[in-house]
Amino acid sequence: MLYKEYIKVEEDFIPVFSFASDKSHPERWKSFYPHESFKNILTLTVETLEKASAAKDRPIWINGSYGTGKTFASFVIKHIFEDDFSEVEKYFRHHEMDSLIPRVAALRDKGKILVVHQSSSSGINSQNKLFNAIIEAVKISLRDNGYTYTGAASILGKVLATLKDPDATFNFEAAFKKYRAQFLDYSSPREVIEDLETLDAQEKLDLLEVIADVAESESYNWSMSVNDVINWLRDVHTKNNLYAIFFIWDEFTEYFRNNFNNITGLQELAQRAPELNFYFFLITHGDSNQLITDDTLRKIIAARFKIASIELEKNTAFELMAQAFEIVPAQKSEWQKISSGLWEKVKRDAADFIATRDPTVKVDDLKNLLPIHPYATYLLKFIAQAVSSNQRTMFQFISEEADNNFFSFIQSHDCEAGSEIFLTADYLWDYFFHRDNSDLDEIFREVMGHYNTYSAFCNDSQRRALKVLLILFALQQKVFQSQEGSSALLRPSKKNISACFAGTSIENDISQCLDFFVERGIISALEESADVYYIMAT
Repeated sequence: MLYKEYIKVEEDFIPVFSFASDKSHPERWKSFYPHESFKNILTLTVETLEKASAAKDRPIWINGSYGTGKTFASFVIKHIFEDDFSEVEKYFRHHEMDSLIPRVAALRDKGKILVVHQSSSSGINSQNKLFNAIIEAVKISLRDNGYTYTGAASILGKVLATLKDPDATFNFEAAFKKYRAQFLDYSSPREVIEDLETLDAQEKLDLLEVIADVAESESYNWSMSVNDVINWLRDVHTKNNLYAIFFIWDEFTEYFRNNFNNITGLQELAQRAPELNFYFFLITHGDSNQLITDDTLRKIIAARFKIASIELEKNTAFELMAQAFEIVPAQKSEWQKISSGLWEKVKRDAADFIATRDPTVKVDDLKNLLPIHPYATYLLKFIAQAVSSNQRTMFQFISEEADNNFFSFIQSHDCEAGSEIFLTADYLWDYFFHRDNSDLDEIFREVMGHYNTYSAFCNDSQRRALKVLLILFALQQKVFQSQEGSSALLRPSKKNISACFAGTSIENDISQCLDFFVERGIISALEESADVYYIMAT
């Protein structure tokens, strides 16, 4: 019997949380495990809204790798300030966060906190688009929450009013004819106006940009200033009797890439946030050092925002992965026997080997993720943090239908065939290391190139060993570069590589594979006390 007859991926497991996930599963937020970095971010949010001091009364910018649960965490914060407080209180008590109960209750007693949740910033390549995206998102959130007053005319409202006004200074009828090449998809000015009223938010912004360019060519400027946005937000805030507007903007990475060191509008709005009780909660995949190259601008942003990272500790990541596993009820007793047999093959030379060198690891967490090899489990968190993309994360590796991941492994492997009974670390290479991943940095692209150069000279066992060696080499370089200290388990040494294949059909071939690499000049070896350390030959 294949593994899939004993163990499945839970049907309701959501590997990548989204607006659609939250809408279809409105109670799912309660399943979010509040790890330490989330608790820190939630505390920063509470401090911001409390306005306890000038240092704390600032917007927030969080960053983290793909798959660390940034989006899910943002929706949890949204529910904490919107849902029935009795449910919020239960969540806090269940996770021993009692100290936050009176603070959040006090904030909610101050008045309505309008939580806006916006995703994607790929089309925001100008200050005008930024301002209009903010206004449109706030208006949508107001309507969704039952507010009838959506503010004075935004730039979009101004444009529509002007285009419809036959006596306006800007003659759109004439401009449409003069700049016909800009409106090839339209047969008349009326169709342009209809689209401005009916298209989705992003398409409205694109069309609005075209109209603004045409108007500018005619010396008619619709540019919106920071003061225009501030005045509109103040009007909405006052007329709707809001305590605060909390603007969560997920997937904000592209904004910084599109507006390279030109983010004046953003930082000015952030600076004036306290006077309006309007606060950004930006979410990006990179931090300010990666996204803002200008030192002066980076310091300004650091002064405007409270910046924090979200990350999963190893044990938290293991526990969350295990939640995706579901034992087939009819096979539960049989699976216990099978998993015990699997565990015996890897406990001493892999699981205990890991736990001895990294005392933070709980061996039961490794056992709960069988048939993933313990060393592959250990490396998965590091690889996902360094190499994952929006298409491939740690949780997608577990749950989605794709080649070379856990889901495909249990569909095609069994535990008694005498071949491969464990999902080993070389599977991680096959899943995560792909050329289409634009987030791969120089280190990982270099090891991929090295593998592609020499893999043709290797047999199957050697290719598997080479992948694992290069994974360890790259991860060690990453850890060293980030100055986090080098983990002994990430070193490309003979003992570590052997432990990666402990209990497998090729465990006795690893030493010969490594010797072959050295003889062929694929890698270089450095003798150490009771071990051998390998480096990538150049």
